[in-house]
Amino acid sequence: MRTGQGSLLLHWKLSSQLPDRLYPEAELLAGLHRLREVLSQVPAIHDVSAEPDPQLDRNGWLASFRIDLLHPLAWSAVKWLSHAVNDDDNGSIVAVLYPVWTGPDGPKRDFPMWWHLVPSIKNLDAGLFAEYVEDRVPPLGGDFSEWQQDAEPGAAADRGRM
Repeated sequence: MRTGQGSLLLHWKLSSQLPDRLYPEAELLAGLHRLREVLSQVPAIHDVSAEPDPQLDRNGWLASFRIDLLHPLAWSAVKWLSHAVNDDDNGSIVAVLYPVWTGPDGPKRDFPMWWHLVPSIKNLDAGLFAEYVEDRVPPLGGDFSEWQQDAEPGAAADRGRM
């Protein structure tokens, strides 16, 4: 299942989770491991961390990573992830992706760009969220040709994938 028809179903699953569900530690860690796997396969992304986080404003976990600005697909990765994470096309934001550091003198090509991904839903299942993100971006892995396309809702589905 890929971007398009499946993303609404996954979004519904995410939105309908009981917000106060407490996950056993093993289940939480397995979900965070899956999220690290997915994010690590996105072009230009390095140093992925996804850990439990007890801070109340982070709703149970925090993922962080850096984007290599010299990578030819760096800005495509930002656009696709922003679409996958921040786009509320179904009426509910489940998480937020935002930059946290671009270097001491502003954005320059020789400084890494760090990002945080934080759930907006208390105790969001990180494993299910990883599946949701994977479903809304072009194929992960070796061939990144589709990552050069514009990140617009339904763009991947319009190219004939489901």
